[in-house]
Amino acid sequence: MQVWRFGILLGLTSLTGCAGRSEAICVNGLFPGRVRPIERIQDCSGTDYIVRLRGTVGDRAPLLNGQVYQLQDSTGEVWVLTSDTTLKTGEQIVIRGRVRYQSIPLAGREQGEFYVEELSQLE
Repeated sequence: MQVWRFGILLGLTSLTGCAGRSEAICVNGLFPGRVRPIERIQDCSGTDYIVRLRGTVGDRAPLLNGQVYQLQDSTGEVWVLTSDTTLKTGEQIVIRGRVRYQSIPLAGREQGEFYVEELSQLE
């Protein structure tokens, strides 16, 4: 009986996705191979979960031990922190990364931003 109930719960969870705040989808995921649209990375509650994103490398800024770049798809853009210094603007890539949030309180208001810490580039 317990297995049957778990099967129903699993099915409902896969239908609701992050919009239903399902931690099973957002935290490392029941579907770890699924590529998420960039606009949806903020749908999940909290941060520090793994996503896969596909997009085009946009603006880049060098850092001491890497760079940050904007990853863009048809739904939006997000800054990505990476140690890879070989990426070029216009390059199409798929990445696996950890969603982070940088708080920036300014004049009593939160001006923070989500970003992704790149863990690996995928084929």
